Amino acid sequence: MSILLTLINSFAILLIAFFFYKKYGTDYPKLYWISLILKVGGGCALGLVYLYYYSTSDTWTFFNEARLQANLAITNAGDYFHYLISNRYSDNVSHPFYLGDRNSILIKFISLLCLISGNNYWICAAYFSIISFACAWYLFVQIVNFSPSASLATAMPLFFFPSIIFWGSGVIKETFALAGIFLITSIFIRYVFNASIKWNHMMVGIVSLIVVWMLKYYWLAIYLGVFIPTAFTLFLYKKKRYTNSKLILIWINTLVVAGILITLIHPNFYLSRIFEVIVSNNESFLVASGAKNVINFYQLQPTWWSIALNSPWAVLSGLFRPFVWEASNLPAALASLENLILLALTISAVLNFKNYQHKESFMILLIYCVILCTFLALSTPNLGTLSRYRIGFLPFYIFAIVYQNPVIKYFAKQFRFFKE
Repeated sequence: MSILLTLINSFAILLIAFFFYKKYGTDYPKLYWISLILKVGGGCALGLVYLYYYSTSDTWTFFNEARLQANLAITNAGDYFHYLISNRYSDNVSHPFYLGDRNSILIKFISLLCLISGNNYWICAAYFSIISFACAWYLFVQIVNFSPSASLATAMPLFFFPSIIFWGSGVIKETFALAGIFLITSIFIRYVFNASIKWNHMMVGIVSLIVVWMLKYYWLAIYLGVFIPTAFTLFLYKKKRYTNSKLILIWINTLVVAGILITLIHPNFYLSRIFEVIVSNNESFLVASGAKNVINFYQLQPTWWSIALNSPWAVLSGLFRPFVWEASNLPAALASLENLILLALTISAVLNFKNYQHKESFMILLIYCVILCTFLALSTPNLGTLSRYRIGFLPFYIFAIVYQNPVIKYFAKQFRFFKE
């Protein structure tokens, strides 16, 4: 029976991939299939790494719990249905947007995949990967449709950077959270280029907002805090009623207002405790990690001054560490090589910034990346865990430093291979 289910699900996955290709992938056939294979391979690789390399992991913990619930569905469908619609987590925090147990949401979805796959982890990973790929590819299509010159800069972070493929394809929360961010960005791109936004786009956007909030609320909070002011300023720009200098001032003021509103939408963002949460998380990770593979900050305290003082080191570490000389094992060595490439591209982008067009777009992406990177690095000083969490901003950062970067002009001609 398990073999039959594996064959059926494998055929279903291929069928989904083929129909999605016919609708969105025919302009870049080689890129489509190569990227899809890399995505599915990334999801399986994550499972293998945590199965044989590490003793504990979220991905196998989630799957094993979901498998138990799937078995419950077979023995007692009523209890399983009650499990799906109920919230067994209790907390004394009372807030309309607060979710105490975000893991159970993902486990419920995995349990549905376990039911149809016969508790096959690798089939579940393939479904996660193809959902992630579809969202990334849809974003790629939206950008390329409106800006063909950005095809290489878009494809690089979405389909070719190892850490984004690895952490954005497996049976973990980041896979769906990043997929949701991609879909929200796709709708934003349509708004930027005055394309129609239909009811189905709105429905997808709402579902994406809910999914990202449930899984990675801090990603979404900072994302909206930067891009809502951008959308509002762009709306005013299209009306052509303000000068550029006034629009910049409006954007800054709206950003400040959005930042204040964000502090009200989740208890961990309250001004009275946000820095305490950051420092508390930092201390917990340091205790769990020991002295190795961590970011050491200078007397980190829950104060404005201490956070500001340590923020530059947080950004530098979040973007470029581990350095090559800090790698003590194979995963760290691979991550350090990727970070070395990021550093080289960053230096090239900075040196050539004066020649860039659309500098305002570059700065907006950079602001989002720096803010999220700062808070992630301060609260998650373990470099291994940070490499996973940072995929919430890494695709945007890579796009910003790669687009119009003279270093990659050589690869632009080779990229035509994927379109043939």
